[in-house]
Amino acid sequence: MMLCGCRPGEAAECKGSDLETVTSMSGDPVHILHIRGTKTKAADRRVPVPDELYDLIKAVPPEEYISVTRNHGKHGQNWSRHFRTFCEHAKITADDLSAYNLRHEYGTECARRGLDVRVIMRLMGHSSIKMTAEVYTNLEDSDVLSSVSTLRHVRSGVHPGSPSDQDVHPPVHPKSKAVGNA
Repeated sequence: MMLCGCRPGEAAECKGSDLETVTSMSGDPVHILHIRGTKTKAADRRVPVPDELYDLIKAVPPEEYISVTRNHGKHGQNWSRHFRTFCEHAKITADDLSAYNLRHEYGTECARRGLDVRVIMRLMGHSSIKMTAEVYTNLEDSDVLSSVSTLRHVRSGVHPGSPSDQDVHPPVHPKSKAVGNA
């Protein structure tokens, strides 16, 4: 969930046959997981899977579920109980942590990394951009403050990291006196 943003019930439905590798426009391989959502039409989607998750699930036979119980059965509606058991085994003691928190964190991390909210909406399978923007992108004050340097570059018209980035000066209004240019 944290690595691909799916709902707990969606993760329970994924099988080995839902994992595929495609070629990106740059020619690089991209691992994709077909998530069959049940909530809305938009919930049925294909999302990129990071290499570390792909490496964990690539050997799952096509007809088997990717996420199974200890007895190799399919997870049912009691995901929260399984998640609590997992947290206990991993010695994670946060009382307010739930499987859904991982989904929220996924949306927030996508926003922090600069993904367009419409892309996040699609990755998470929402039919409404409002849901994505208001609920799943829990940005903090530090996230807003970190955008200041980007905003400075927007004003100057120079992209961060470009060769002329070091020579950027804020625009000066013709009627004002720039410091050092008197």
